[in-house]
Amino acid sequence: MKILEHQEKGINYYTLVNNHHMSVTIMDWGATITAIRTHDKDGKFANIILGFDEGADYIDKQSFFGATVARVAGVIKNARWRQYDLTQNAGENHLNGGNMPQISFEPWFLERKLHTSDQVGLVMQYITLDGENGYPGTMTITANFVLDNDGKFTISYTGKSDQTTLFNPTNHTYFNLSGDAERLIDHQILKINADEYAALNKHDIPTGKLPWVTGSPFDFRDRTEIGPQIAQIKGGLRHGFVLNDTPYPTSRIVGPGQRAKINHADECTSRRGFERHELP
Repeated sequence: MKILEHQEKGINYYTLVNNHHMSVTIMDWGATITAIRTHDKDGKFANIILGFDEGADYIDKQSFFGATVARVAGVIKNARWRQYDLTQNAGENHLNGGNMPQISFEPWFLERKLHTSDQVGLVMQYITLDGENGYPGTMTITANFVLDNDGKFTISYTGKSDQTTLFNPTNHTYFNLSGDAERLIDHQILKINADEYAALNKHDIPTGKLPWVTGSPFDFRDRTEIGPQIAQIKGGLRHGFVLNDTPYPTSRIVGPGQRAKINHADECTSRRGFERHELP
């Protein structure tokens, strides 16, 4: 177990490596994951996420590849919460925490490294001030990235504020579990323990209606190939799902060749699925 470090063009990179040579690379700008390299059943290694070759492109193109998104991921209608006017950066709406500044493209502080006999990890922090992007309260956001020797990579977030505020972060990594960026994700298997989903309007904002998934392309309660379902959803999959009481994991994605799988665990009652047709 080890942590490798290097700096390039003002960006710090940290690579977590376990004893089986699986590795995860994270850069300090945006607390962004730039690579996850793992092997398939034949021992062939590949990167299972999408990204750029140059670190500066993550900042310049602002596509959110691998980035930590906070304070709130997603869209807030009319950029308003309670009596607070938030930054309007998606028409009249507020997207991914706002852009004054955009936390996903700012440098984060490495608070400490974690290193035990069976785990390596990073604890990174960002302090967002009272009033930034319209949010009340100065908040310290902590991102924890941990890789263990069994090949499990875990991301967790905490936020501590001196006022009541919103906090709903995420990591915005695009996965292609085949390890081949040219290959479609259609044959990857998805399971979501949800009986209802959130209907969206033309601006991808929830309407408040929660249709049942039964008989619809949103029914992923059993292991289902992604491609045929997405083909039936106008505009693609970008919807929230209302999780049921089924125990961990709340959702799971399995890639071809037994290279990797993703399990999700939540303390909340919903999960959002997202796929993208066109990439920069």
